[in-house]
Amino acid sequence: MGNSKKKNPTTRFLIYSFIGLLIFSIIIFSLLGMYMSRKSKRSVYEIGEIYMSGMNEQMSRHFETVIKLRFDQVSGIVSVVSADNNDKETAI
Repeated sequence: MGNSKKKNPTTRFLIYSFIGLLIFSIIIFSLLGMYMSRKSKRSVYEIGEIYMSGMNEQMSRHFETVIKLRFDQVSGIVSVVSADNNDKETAI
């Protein structure tokens, strides 16, 4: 009978220790989860910002190239038309 009294406080201590450790682990993992969630949101935002600025730069370069090409085409057409007009004027 004395043996069971001694075993009972030890068993109780182990159960309370296990419950305390379980609660501590839940709290730590919850805090870690919230921290990682914030970090990943910030990282996704930064990656999106970098991507969009790169796309903006690429689109503006493409637009510049297209406009330059159109101006070159127009100047080519103007030079051909003015050459045709000069030929007609000299022929008359």
